[in-house]
Formats: sequence, structure tokens, C-alpha cells
Amino acid sequence: VFLRNQQVLIVVVENESQMSLITFPNSGSSYYFRSRIPTDLIEHFGGLKEFRLSLKCAIKSHAIRTTKILEQTVLGLYENIRQGMKSLDIDDIKEILRIEIRKQILHTHHMFEGTNRWSDTGVEKSLESVRLQESNLKETLESDLRTYQGEVDAKIEGILKSLDIKVDTNSINFKKLRNKFIDLYLLRYDWMKDLLGESGKTDADFKLHAQQKLRIVLFPELTNPSEIDKKNAFARNTHLQPVVENLA
Repeated sequence: VFLRNQQVLIVVVENESQMSLITFPNSGSSYYFRSRIPTDLIEHFGGLKEFRLSLKCAIKSHAIRTTKILEQTVLGLYENIRQGMKSLDIDDIKEILRIEIRKQILHTHHMFEGTNRWSDTGVEKSLESVRLQESNLKETLESDLRTYQGEVDAKIEGILKSLDIKVDTNSINFKKLRNKFIDLYLLRYDWMKDLLGESGKTDADFKLHAQQKLRIVLFPELTNPSEIDKKNAFARNTHLQPVVENLA
């Protein structure tokens, strides 16, 4: 193997994709331990994909023994990091969905503001584009669901890693979140058609629509605003007022 015009000897210790022993001929024949960071932890290490340690050893047999010890230590470190990461729970799902709903509503408004609303042809052109995108997505879900799920999984994995939440694509909560994302991507086409059709619906209407479709309470302040108002009024009425003395 060649790396920047330097010959590199790689000795596989256990799993070539994870741990190996490297020597650079111009480095005084010292061996190096290399570990490739697991993909689910790359974000945790700030994007670093691998690291190397000089073993300060030129004897192959000794270097291999040292590398096997380091391998167990590093694998234990990776596992400890994973255990320290929280698992995806219902509260995480709700917060992620709230953020994604806001993003999709914003995307809907971008489409609307990019439409020539002063021309019937312009509006119809945008409507036709929305219908085509919706039709294409439905066709993909019917004919190639697995590939599309993989694309959604990649997006969700990025979100979870940024939140330091453990990624487990086989967990029931991950699968639930994936399906709700897909439902949401279909819903946004309804919102686009509502805006283009001048239905008068607001962002609050879209949020309630999403909440109803996803079957999860995400915006309780919109579900029962009267109760929220009552609680706020009670809080205001029972709040202790400062005592003002008349010093005149």
C-alpha cells in the first residue's frame, strides 16, 4: 500500500476495518497502532475517523502483543461511550418532530413565496410541480421503500448523533420516528396545495394537522388553548404582589 509516496506495511491484528498494526519504513521501523473509529461514534470524536499511536517498538512480535492489549482497551472505551449515550425515548421523538414540522412548514412557505401568485398560470405551474413531487414520492414508497427508508435513516442518524443520542436503527422508537418522518414528508404537499389554493390555513392549522396525522400530542397549547389560558390567568391572579408602603 502507498500513502503519499511512502510505503506502508499494514499487519492485520483482528478486524482490518477496526484495528491494525502499521509501520513506515522511514520512521525508524517503529510500529504504530491504528484504530478506525466506528461510524456511530465519529460525531462524538468531532468527525475524526481514525487515530494512530506510536508503539515505540521495532520488534513485530512485541508490537502485535501490545496492539492486542490496546485493541481491548479501545473497544472497551468505545463501548463505554455508547453506554453513556442516552437512548431515544418518547420525549426525544416529540422534540425532534416539533423541529422537523417547523422546518417543513418553512419549506412550504419558501415554495409559496417563490410562486407567481399574480398569474393563474404561475399558480397552476406550482400546483402541477407539487402534484408531481407528491406522485413521485408515493411511487417511490410503493416501488422502492427500502431505499427511501435508508435515506430517511441517514437523516435521522445525523440528528441523533448531533444530540448525543445512541443510534439503534433496529429499535422500535427509531422505526416509529422514521415512519413519522415519512408521514410528515407526505403531509407537506397538502400544506403546499392549501397555501396555493388560498385556503386561509395558518401555521397553527398545519401543526394541528401534523399532530392529528402523526397521532402524537406535540403542541398542547394548540390542542386545548382554553385550558392554557385558564392556567395562565390563575397564575396571574395568585401571583404574590409586592407590598408598597405609603411613605408620604
